[in-house]
Amino acid sequence: MGTFTKRLGQMATRSLETESASIMKTCAANKVPSSLARQLDRTLREGHDMKVFGLGTAATMGDLQRYRRFTTSMHAVYSAMEEELDRADGPAASPIVHALWSQHGACLRRAELLALDLADIGGPAVIQSVATKEYVAAIRSAGADDRERGGARMLGHLYCRYFADLFGGSLLAMPTRV
Repeated sequence: MGTFTKRLGQMATRSLETESASIMKTCAANKVPSSLARQLDRTLREGHDMKVFGLGTAATMGDLQRYRRFTTSMHAVYSAMEEELDRADGPAASPIVHALWSQHGACLRRAELLALDLADIGGPAVIQSVATKEYVAAIRSAGADDRERGGARMLGHLYCRYFADLFGGSLLAMPTRV
C-alpha cells in the first residue's frame, strides 16, 4: 500500500507543479496590480503549499480509515463555511461575499455531497481532529465578525477552500481513478 500511495503522490506532484504553475503565470486577472484576485492568489501561494496539499490528499486515499477521517473533516469544514456564507445577508453583510455566494453558492456547495460520500463508506469518523475543530471555530468567528462589522473574512475561506480543494481535486482526479 505504501508504494501505491508514494506513486500517487509522485504523479500528483508532477501534475500540480505543471498545471498550477502554468495557471498562476498566465492568468491575466492575477496580474492586475492591487486586484483582489492577485491578493488572494498571493495568499494561496504563500499560505498553501500545493505539493503538500496534493501529497496529503493522496495519502488520505491510502486506506478507508484515513479517507473517512479526511472526509469527515472536510464535511465539518464545508458545513460550517456554507452555513456562515448562507448567513452573509442583511445590512452589515459584506456586499462582495453576499454577491459571490448568491451567484455561485449553488454550484460550489460541497457539504451535502461530502455527507453522501460518508454514507457510502459507512458514516463519519467518530473523532474529529483538534485541527478540524479549530478551523471550524475560525470559520464561525470569521462569519460572526463579518456579520457584525460588514467585513469579508469569509471571502478568504471561500477562496482558499473552493479554489484549492476543487482545483487541486480536479488535478488529482486521474490519479484517484487509477
